[in-house]
Amino acid sequence: MATRDTDREQLRPHQGDCFFQAKEKNTIVCLDTGEGKTLIAVRLIEHFLRFHRGKRAVFLVPTLALVDQQADYLRRECLIPTIDGDDDSSVLATPEILLIEGEKQAGWEKLEWQKAIRENDILLGTPAVFLRAATHNFISIDQFCVLVFDECQHAKKNSAMASIMRDAVHPYWKKSKSKLPRILGLTASFAYGGDGDLKGERRNLEALMNSTIICPDVAPRFDEDCFRKIEFGSDEHHSQQHIDEIDTLLEAALRKLGRVTGIKKAVKQCIHVFKELGRESLLFYVQHAIMSQIVDKIANLDSLDDENTQRAAQTLRSRLPDLRCEMQQLDDRLRETFTTDYVPRTPKLQCLLELLQRNFSCHDNDSSYRGMVFVQEISLVSTVAHQINEFFSGSNWLCGVLAGTKAQTKENRKENLECFRKGVARILVSSSAGEEGLDVPECQFVILYSKLPTTKSQIQRIGRVRSANAELYYMENDPNTERRKAAQMAAVARDTSLNLSPEKLKSQSEGMTVVTHVHPYPPGTETSANEGGGIINVFNCKEIFVQYCSRVLAQSINPSMELYDYTTIPGHQQEVLQNVRYPTPEAWKTVRREEMYDYWKGSDVKNVLLQERCKGKSPSEKDEMLFVYVVAVKLRMEGLLDDHNKPSNFAKNYTKSKCPLRSSFAPESIALNRRVTFKAATRNHVASTRGEISLEGSDALFRNYLRTVFDKEFLNTMFDLNEDIPTEDLFHYRLDGRAKPIPAGLFCPTPRGWEEISLEDYRETFENMDLADQLSVTKSRGRTEKMQKAFVYLAVKRLHEFGYLNENYVPILHATALTVTRKSCKLRVEDGTFVPTTIGVPVALSLSEASTPSGIPMSEVMSERVEEESVPALSETMISVSSDEDSRASEVFANPSSIDVDGLEDADMEEAFDQMVPAPTGNGQGGIFDDADDCSSL
Repeated sequence: MATRDTDREQLRPHQGDCFFQAKEKNTIVCLDTGEGKTLIAVRLIEHFLRFHRGKRAVFLVPTLALVDQQADYLRRECLIPTIDGDDDSSVLATPEILLIEGEKQAGWEKLEWQKAIRENDILLGTPAVFLRAATHNFISIDQFCVLVFDECQHAKKNSAMASIMRDAVHPYWKKSKSKLPRILGLTASFAYGGDGDLKGERRNLEALMNSTIICPDVAPRFDEDCFRKIEFGSDEHHSQQHIDEIDTLLEAALRKLGRVTGIKKAVKQCIHVFKELGRESLLFYVQHAIMSQIVDKIANLDSLDDENTQRAAQTLRSRLPDLRCEMQQLDDRLRETFTTDYVPRTPKLQCLLELLQRNFSCHDNDSSYRGMVFVQEISLVSTVAHQINEFFSGSNWLCGVLAGTKAQTKENRKENLECFRKGVARILVSSSAGEEGLDVPECQFVILYSKLPTTKSQIQRIGRVRSANAELYYMENDPNTERRKAAQMAAVARDTSLNLSPEKLKSQSEGMTVVTHVHPYPPGTETSANEGGGIINVFNCKEIFVQYCSRVLAQSINPSMELYDYTTIPGHQQEVLQNVRYPTPEAWKTVRREEMYDYWKGSDVKNVLLQERCKGKSPSEKDEMLFVYVVAVKLRMEGLLDDHNKPSNFAKNYTKSKCPLRSSFAPESIALNRRVTFKAATRNHVASTRGEISLEGSDALFRNYLRTVFDKEFLNTMFDLNEDIPTEDLFHYRLDGRAKPIPAGLFCPTPRGWEEISLEDYRETFENMDLADQLSVTKSRGRTEKMQKAFVYLAVKRLHEFGYLNENYVPILHATALTVTRKSCKLRVEDGTFVPTTIGVPVALSLSEASTPSGIPMSEVMSERVEEESVPALSETMISVSSDEDSRASEVFANPSSIDVDGLEDADMEEAFDQMVPAPTGNGQGGIFDDADDCSSL
């Protein structure tokens, strides 16, 4: 609908200064929240769309929460000439806007992207999808006349915003400066991280954005009286004994739930909730908040058009019944543990509630009075809100919540914001998701409950207050110190002597693009992006490789477990990536380390692995990047990836049948990775099963698995015992109605920890079945032995389902998975019996007891061991992992059959594939790098 210019907001003087500079050159506008940065962007978009007919504008925001807000503002304030008009204001109209939300456009091909560009004037959304479209040759950067980066402080390291500049914009700099779109960055705090080298942070951002910062000197919005420090007394209200007791209960719950990443993180937060809020809040968090958080996460994953995220949703959904049951049991155990010396509320929480009570009493007749409480952890959001609602239960208003896409659906977030704006909710408890760009002009006070991690957080959070009579409360940080830090950042932003000259900007921008004979691929894309098709570089190759494998095999994968082959260097404890295999329509193919060396031979990898983009990456991770890049290039050269870095139709149609995922690196052998060697008779017996197991034959398969996990050398090193672990030692028992011991559970060692086959599992499968019909008639067996064989059968079946046994039921644990299993599944020896120590023996009859209640030795009650040929595991698989590696590896193998996507906001997406495909840690012995700072030539 046409609108006249006079109906719209006018630029203030400081906004006009920023606008005029942005028209002339690339600019980063640094202004406090509420000073009109978005209006400057709108006027610049109008200007360039008016004078560059046929081109489009891009407006990028860091989180999904900001997409709708900025779209509404653009529709309200932005006017552009209609297609058949001139520049007269009478023919101005609201632009057509395409919302790029998360993964909605992730599956688009070039036709869809080009159609969207033809039909819309502005593309608005998060940067990750736009980055893929630009670097995979679906769109070209010269189709746009202006690029706006909202909250551009996120353009750091290898983030999506930063990668757009480096991989999509900078390549055009050498080719044709005239075709480059105008760059506009918006920020209230140009330094994203700590408070270190502010001048260096400014220079880096300007060089990356190829822009000059402008920071007009605007009078501060807040008087000194607005800033108030809240004292809440000592926080020594929890003894270490309390913490240890709760931690023990949490560990027991996690062992039963398994190590699914999303659930594990939520449960682990219980300790933090208890320390920050106290006993009442912990019980609420366990009873309600964890389930709500996981359910919302599943809903968010389900809403995305991506098979990997939907598999992750299904994995979490399958664990919901167990989670509900375990949270109820955890709640019962916590209530039994809590005594009167466990404080119901911490002094800090009590102080917050009393502060709110005083403030609302002073504004009893002011229904417009409302504000926000900021906490750092998602686990505190709904829990603090619950405490506030309970405390003010007699009032006629509510406390709402605001979190990111990890813990709140888009619809629920909108509903809470709307309630806050209307006054139905007069308090809004928010995580960091509410600190950037969110427009809540009704906010009159802010309480910073958690400790502020950075100056940026302080600037962004107090910026939510727009009232002239603002109230800013600090419960952890000192407001004077925080104000001084913010003033220092503003001074650096205003210092024009720090501006980079045009020559310096150009040289630094050019220096960020790598030019070698082998990188990026195809050759020449470093100076003429999109002409040779989609770009492959060391920073996007992992994503390309993982997506290729997942799509052609039609299932999610764990590359470090199923596609990578590691070797332990003699004399060292670290592993080196030795081979990477990839599926093709012919068969599995392998790129070996020698081929990787040959490819990079003569190249200075320092020019490839840019320091700014590789900050925080270990030498082994860099080694993996170079390795996987070679694999991705081979896929493209062999025609298995098309010009857009997508799997070719040929690869999608014919690869899966030729490449069973669980097959070995050594196809001529039944065993995987030289882990296990069979004698001929045993090999023939196992091979003949071909996907079929029986009660009679499962014992040998399970014992072989145990020998692989806990071989004799390992047991001899740990316990000075030269014997195998008897299967019986992993059972626990209970007494039946006749006081006879029967199996109540069997524990299987896996990379995710001890996996229990429970009595419920047994009953579900065998309740209406006569076990004698499934067993050999030549032997007489008692009830206990029959049940034991049934439990073992279920264990083998589950190990196969998890992917730890291949199609022939042979162990396929890589060295890293083997190490994680040994660290996750600890053992102890009691009276000559092995006992799984991480789960204890939670039954009436302990295996450590010498005999049954009737006095019969337990060894006589157990079934007779089945004799089979020895299946030794090679000793060279023994490796050691540090404690940091242990915790990280446990995350890696939490769910080997699916990929967990922990959060979908674009600010988090830069780490997504690092979490999906973690690299081995260590100092890189035997790899390309000898230490983190040495990227020497090959």
